[in-house]
Amino acid sequence: MNAQNLEATKALASVTFQSNNFHCSKFGRKSICIICVVVFLLVPVPVYFNTLTGHIVSLIGLQLKHSNVSSFPEFRLDNASGIYHLSHVCIEPHEKPIVRYDGRKGQFYNETQMLVVYRTENQTSVPRVVGINASPWSLWGIRFLNKSLPESRMKNLQNTAFFVNPFAPGNLFHFFHHFFVSLFAAVYNSDRLHPGINNHILYRSPENPALNFDSRKTYEGFLRTLHSDRILDAFYNLPENTCFQHAVFAANRGSFGFGVVVDHILRYYNLSRNRGNESNEYFLTITKRRRRRMLNIEDVATAAKDVGFKRIRIVDFETLSLVEQLKMMTTTKVLVGIQGAGLQWAVFMPRGGLVIEIAWPQKHHPFFYKNIVLNSGLKWKGVIVQDVRVNWTSYAFTARKGVQVPEAEKAKILSTVPINLNDNIWKWADIMIKKHEVLHALATAYNDTN
Repeated sequence: MNAQNLEATKALASVTFQSNNFHCSKFGRKSICIICVVVFLLVPVPVYFNTLTGHIVSLIGLQLKHSNVSSFPEFRLDNASGIYHLSHVCIEPHEKPIVRYDGRKGQFYNETQMLVVYRTENQTSVPRVVGINASPWSLWGIRFLNKSLPESRMKNLQNTAFFVNPFAPGNLFHFFHHFFVSLFAAVYNSDRLHPGINNHILYRSPENPALNFDSRKTYEGFLRTLHSDRILDAFYNLPENTCFQHAVFAANRGSFGFGVVVDHILRYYNLSRNRGNESNEYFLTITKRRRRRMLNIEDVATAAKDVGFKRIRIVDFETLSLVEQLKMMTTTKVLVGIQGAGLQWAVFMPRGGLVIEIAWPQKHHPFFYKNIVLNSGLKWKGVIVQDVRVNWTSYAFTARKGVQVPEAEKAKILSTVPINLNDNIWKWADIMIKKHEVLHALATAYNDTN
């Protein structure tokens, strides 16, 4: 992306960024200008603006300022590592705060500090950035200085920090798929997955406490398994001139599958997916939700009892600690739940278990968790429901900013497939499940797991 198009995209997104210090007009030779252009092509900053949602997506996530325009940083692509790695990185103040805007959360914030990378005397080139992609929604402003780290800072140099910007960290599906697996891979590939190593985890932007999906405390227990006692907020809130020997940017999950990550988490908490095949150890667990509810959830439990299940429990996961939720899932042989992020807990079930996903495909994803469940060594059954009761008041308040939906429009929405995110009324709906809708799936689950 050239500078002109990049600036146009930035203006469209109403985001203030640092400007690059490269200007070909400053050089007397045409060949130097060509080098400038080549470097920009090799080190793009792809920022895409989604006009439908107002979201900014950064796929590479590194914006660079250089103090010495005659020295260019070397960049190397490494498809295996899945990380960007920098050495001798300090957090230093901006000349004046930079206003950032996170379109996902509708949030402006003042970034008071930036990341600065120093050369060290034994380096023959500036530090290399390793990796192929950064996490979405990450745009890091990094300044490279062609000089050694000041001696005064070497004395208090901290070891390793992992710089991240999670997408919807309060939602288990997004936390796990779009954040934690990649971060786990970065810690592992950096050889920092050891007890007592005290990794630092630093965020790109501040938390918005008004948004449940942005709660960074909800699944903090997962981050503890990466041997970190320093899970901090936005990086720029650290004390001025804090320096790290190593800075790592999670890029992608590389070759890591969910199974490796799940087993690591369970080992940390002395749990396991392999508890033997004794049927009296396991439960059929029905998830109880506070939104998108099964209004007659007790009828589902009765139907499960009718087909032969003896150990049945109805669980509101939001009332449990993370460790309690993990223990619950390692003793769940059959999980019954409405389509939603809570079904992500299924990856912690014993192998050979079965998930019954209840959905309303006419107005949402056609059974979202099937592949995730099957790839986790589990079995899957889908149940379609028809008695869906939309909470139009909640829908109007949340999706329409308080504007009520006319009766004629309600009928149209109910009778057609979704045309946009606001039309996805499944998020604001409860269900009444009929016994005949779920009975076959329960009978299959009983036969397959007993």
